Amino acid sequence: MQRHHTERPSRPQGLPRAATCVGLVLFALACGDDGSEPVDLGSSPLDAGTSLDLGTAADAGAPDFGNSADAGAADASAPFDAGYYCTMNGETEVDGQPVPVPEASEAPRAGDNPALVSCIDRQVEPFSNRRAVCFTQCAEFFGLAPTPEQVRELEIAVFTSTDLDGARVDPSYDFVTRRERSPTAVLGVGSRVVATQAPQCESGYQVEVGFLNLGSEMTTETEYVLRIRSRALTNPTWATTYVWDFVRRLDEANQIGAVCSNDETRIPERGTAFPIVSAAVLSQAVQATSANVVGAEDLFDGQGHGYAYVETRDCSSSGALASNLTVGLAPAPVLGSYVLDTGALDTTATDTTGRGLYLALGVGSTTSTTGSEVRAAVGINREGACTEGFGGQTFSVFPDSVTFVRTGRETTIQTR
Repeated sequence: MQRHHTERPSRPQGLPRAATCVGLVLFALACGDDGSEPVDLGSSPLDAGTSLDLGTAADAGAPDFGNSADAGAADASAPFDAGYYCTMNGETEVDGQPVPVPEASEAPRAGDNPALVSCIDRQVEPFSNRRAVCFTQCAEFFGLAPTPEQVRELEIAVFTSTDLDGARVDPSYDFVTRRERSPTAVLGVGSRVVATQAPQCESGYQVEVGFLNLGSEMTTETEYVLRIRSRALTNPTWATTYVWDFVRRLDEANQIGAVCSNDETRIPERGTAFPIVSAAVLSQAVQATSANVVGAEDLFDGQGHGYAYVETRDCSSSGALASNLTVGLAPAPVLGSYVLDTGALDTTATDTTGRGLYLALGVGSTTSTTGSEVRAAVGINREGACTEGFGGQTFSVFPDSVTFVRTGRETTIQTR
């Protein structure tokens, strides 16, 4: 990306936020039982012996979903080059292709503090060594406070983002037959959902993936795609969701513990949560917007548009939710909307709220069975200088499915 330096003009006034919004809450933090019994989701369908050799997978260069430690990046509080990467003609490049970046007129915030954005010009380098890794995150239910029976519907499958030849893996499946489109790419990684007390997870549940005696291993420095779907064939609860480019770094693994076993006491990471989307509420939200989204009335026949959530986080090691960022997609969705702090959609908002979330309704091809390539770019305005491309990511979107991506220090466009 060509660097564009500009002098610092006076800080522009922020655009007013319109009050019009869709009266549907698209995410909810549900209080669960106080019990500690796990809801065992089981291992992947394939025997662990058929999984890919993770030791030869391509090095990771993707977003960090939920780091609890500085994963090899430069100190975000250190001095940095104050030059600006102003967008030109309202767009920037993500992986060599132009993506629109809406104008950002407010300084980025992380709660009551300025957001850390000094990872522009910084690159998180993958470590050469690898080790087995697992993770625990609080479940965040988008649009529904689930019953224990609905939680038991959840099925989580793990894929490497690329195959041994470096080609992108297709983690989707046939909605009619339930057959995997890349059956040999499914890793035999075990997962389960454990009911926990509210002080640990607001939703009352935590998700555990990759523990050693639940299936085959995950390793550090490897990009993964995590797929969530309903086991239920009749009236399923959950929309199929892909958490794209999940990666753990070696120095973060050291904090998790040397054993990473099923018997150890685990505390959920507090920096991020694991997204689980209600199909019914997503469908209702689409219909409430009157947007021309194909197939939204039935998210389980595999026919229609796809959807994408983009969560904006800053450069801090835990990735704080960042507001006043703008999001653009290429190709453009039928309708893009920022999510209010209450969880409702605001179809006239111009940037992210404290929730740091943007929802794209109607993305990609309505007929492709292999998914559509989509690029997202996130813009910021540092100290009133100009709109800059802060983060970018390329991912796949599948019909009747949601792809969830996060921005942060590993996705700054200038280092890709």
